[in-house]
Amino acid sequence: MIMKTIIASVILIAALHHFNSLAQGPGQFKSVAVIELFTSEGCSSCPPADKLLATAIKDANAKGKKIFGLAFHVDYWNRLGWKDSFSTKQFTNRQGMYVEGLGLNSAYTPQMG
Repeated sequence: MIMKTIIASVILIAALHHFNSLAQGPGQFKSVAVIELFTSEGCSSCPPADKLLATAIKDANAKGKKIFGLAFHVDYWNRLGWKDSFSTKQFTNRQGMYVEGLGLNSAYTPQMG
C-alpha cells in the first residue's frame, strides 16, 4: 500500500510536469521541487518543521513556483511510548536510504530531503 502511494505520487508529479509544460507552451518548462519531510507525532521538534514546510510551499506558490511536500512518518519514535498512527517501517527504511546514500552518521527527526 505504501509503495503504491509513493508510485501514485510520482505519477501525479510527472503528470503535473507534463500539463504545466503544455500550459507554458512548447519548449517552456517551469521547475517543480519535491521536499520530503521525515517526521513523527512523537517528536517534539517536528511540528515546527511541519510548519516550515507548509510556509515554504505557501511562499513558493505566492511567487508562482511549485513545491510538493511529502511527509513520511517514521516508526522509531514508537518504542519511546508515543505511537504515531501514520508511521510505517517503510518510511523509516526510506529515510535510511537517504542516510546511507548521503553518508550521514544517523537519521533524525525532523529531517528534510
